[in-house]
Amino acid sequence: MLRRYLLPLLVIMAVAVGAFFFYRPSAPSSAQKPAEKGQTVPGPARSYVIDASLQPKTRLLSGSCKVGLINEQSHDLNELFFHLYPNAFRSADRTPAPAEAYPMGFGPGGMDVLEVKVNSEVVPGQVTDTLLRVPLKNRLKPGGQVVVEVRFQVNIPLAEYRFGQFDGVTMLSSWYPVLAVADESGWKNDQYYRLGDPFYSQVADYQVNLVLPTEQVVASTGKQVREEILKDGLKLLVIKAERVRDFALVASSDFYLETLKDGELTLKGYSRKGHEGNGRTALHAASQALRFYGEAFSYAYPYGQFSLVEVPMDGLSGMEYPMLAMINTREYGKSDLRQWWPLISHEVAHQWWYGLVGTDQCKEPWIDEGLAVWSSELFLRAQYRGAGVPRSTVSPPGRILRPLSEFTDHSEYYTLAYYGGSMFWESLEGRIGNEGLLKVWKALAAKYQYREVSTAEILDLIEREAGGEAAASSREFLGLRPEKPAPAESGDQNPVNNIVSGDLPDLVVKSAEVNRRGERNYLIIQVQNQGSQPAGPFTVVLEEPDGDGWKQSLAGLPPGRSYTFNCPSSGRGTVVVDSGNQVQEQDEDNNRRQYGN
Repeated sequence: MLRRYLLPLLVIMAVAVGAFFFYRPSAPSSAQKPAEKGQTVPGPARSYVIDASLQPKTRLLSGSCKVGLINEQSHDLNELFFHLYPNAFRSADRTPAPAEAYPMGFGPGGMDVLEVKVNSEVVPGQVTDTLLRVPLKNRLKPGGQVVVEVRFQVNIPLAEYRFGQFDGVTMLSSWYPVLAVADESGWKNDQYYRLGDPFYSQVADYQVNLVLPTEQVVASTGKQVREEILKDGLKLLVIKAERVRDFALVASSDFYLETLKDGELTLKGYSRKGHEGNGRTALHAASQALRFYGEAFSYAYPYGQFSLVEVPMDGLSGMEYPMLAMINTREYGKSDLRQWWPLISHEVAHQWWYGLVGTDQCKEPWIDEGLAVWSSELFLRAQYRGAGVPRSTVSPPGRILRPLSEFTDHSEYYTLAYYGGSMFWESLEGRIGNEGLLKVWKALAAKYQYREVSTAEILDLIEREAGGEAAASSREFLGLRPEKPAPAESGDQNPVNNIVSGDLPDLVVKSAEVNRRGERNYLIIQVQNQGSQPAGPFTVVLEEPDGDGWKQSLAGLPPGRSYTFNCPSSGRGTVVVDSGNQVQEQDEDNNRRQYGN
């Protein structure tokens, strides 16, 4: 995912470097290199068959979802959980879409569960917010199989978002009951957080049988294998996908379809009227990125088809899904290939880092976003023919290892997950060189193809591929103790050590570091409440030689918590926290910090 306000930074970075069944899909092609010689990739333990009927005029979607599961755990399962993500859109105070995504005013969306069956027998499914619990009458033994069928109806909100409908375009992401992930520690039942991409899923095989009006053009995950014209102006599309983490689709009667062949790969561009030429240029950028990453990672894009789809989507410039990327219609004013490179290369990188190699995006969002940002950096270097000088001594902008639930807002999320995550790989490349970094990434793609990787496993892989010193510096960058790779607060962020005595808040500018990207300076600021009480609303401002610059108001900060963000800067000045003296504090003398020369 790339938020709209993040694109200028990426451009600056670019300038700086110049019928239901289980089945086993075919083996990977010769371009796909497994971790060990002779290793084979088993078929997924999950299969979906979805029968759905879409009515764009009424914004209703109804259907059934059959999910087959083989229990891969070492223990019995007595229940299953499914995510009902559309239910996050039921209320205005809960929806993850920004207010601007509802230009006609808020209108609710949601999913109603009509019936649940386990092995053809009706069971009492229990819906709680965005979760469906399905009890199992007979415990599912390790290696055992079960088939769950959920009949459902979805109300699609009138919204410019990755899930919604607006201006004749229906965007359907996470629109069906999604089987939650379970491991030896239990079920991963995170809610739909309002920040980031709060999704965690495993690869599955899909067959989607979609009925909709004949004039609707559909872009989706997977490949269309059949089209049948029905009566009453309807048609049936049968779409199949193998080993994908999700199934997204977009439908509109206004799409112009452009197809581009690049060897055995088919690229499809779905653009709106008047944007056909620029959409074609974006498609060429995607072709370049797919080819570059396939060669750089020694792992060719495995799906044979990739689509770019123009959508009305407020707050996001792009959003990645298996075999598909949604691109904000506001981006389609770009006519030059170079203008497309930063956005497209980021979304395409996610086909490897999220699509091929999965992560728990709720628990460790830094992994896939950091990988995508720094992969895009390598692509941009190659296109601009700039060598680039990655820094080995770069400092993290704050505590990167944190779940989505701990981020305060989009600015902090971006600073730590995107920018901080990419700095992790920049630091590693600065130590082991570009070839060393690519060696690590090649091993990452080969070993964890169609699986999920954690921070601990990444650190172990770095040690194996790049040595103990590189692994130690990587652990240090993340604030981990060398002996025990588990998240820990760094010294200047430890709530216990930093809280002062008394019963008032105490706001401190802990750090202010200038980073130069291209011809622009960016300031990374960390503010902490070292008092024992919450700090109410306050404002952070920059005082610079040419007058007061950037400012940001915060709703508050709990005791011991830090807030990290970045902003444009002239490179020299003073950060002032609580500039309006809104908060009564323990110490008013530590609210200022100079930066730059």
